[in-house]
Amino acid sequence: MAMNLRKRVGAGVLSKMIVAVIKPFKLESVRDTLGKLGIETMTVGEVKSFRTTNPRRGVYRGIEYATDSGTKLKIEILVPSHQASRVVAALSGSASDGDCAGERLFVSDVEEVARIHGARGSDAL
Repeated sequence: MAMNLRKRVGAGVLSKMIVAVIKPFKLESVRDTLGKLGIETMTVGEVKSFRTTNPRRGVYRGIEYATDSGTKLKIEILVPSHQASRVVAALSGSASDGDCAGERLFVSDVEEVARIHGARGSDAL
């Protein structure tokens, strides 16, 4: 039972889903930064990233090996549309470590929001 929430916000989009794929050791920094922006909840899961071409090379105890996967964290944050640009800017700063190996930010429109137990629209955020 999805509810179309466009009637509440005109023809605009109610909220944005921001997905960040970061290195695990950056989670604390990201969490602190989001807390300063008033973001109280986020979903965090462990994911693996795979390279199909040109795997990275590593050396362990003098033996060179190819790494085709790496453990990352996927963070999903649902924010009102007007906050999205501030959250993206904050994530870009707090999640960066100078190495661009796999860290990504995705922003997509969310037209409908409902909680499983009944809250809808901006009450479900």
